[in-house]
Amino acid sequence: MAFLEEILYLLDTRRFLLHRAAEVRISPGPEGYELEAVFVGDAAAGGYEIFGEVKAVTYNDMKIEAGDAPLVQVVVDM
Repeated sequence: MAFLEEILYLLDTRRFLLHRAAEVRISPGPEGYELEAVFVGDAAAGGYEIFGEVKAVTYNDMKIEAGDAPLVQVVVDM
């Protein structure tokens, strides 16, 4: 879940809006699996109005699907 918190940190500190994760690598690590990815931002990020503030990433209703087009869906607390 650390990578999700990193995305939240980038939003809070740099107004970074995630468009996609590129070059995703998942490998076994000493405490489970490790994830490494390059985040690609939205080119129009400056054109959005953001209402409210994301407080935290949660496991509530998290959805993870593997395959040709992997998907990770999360719900955030606002």
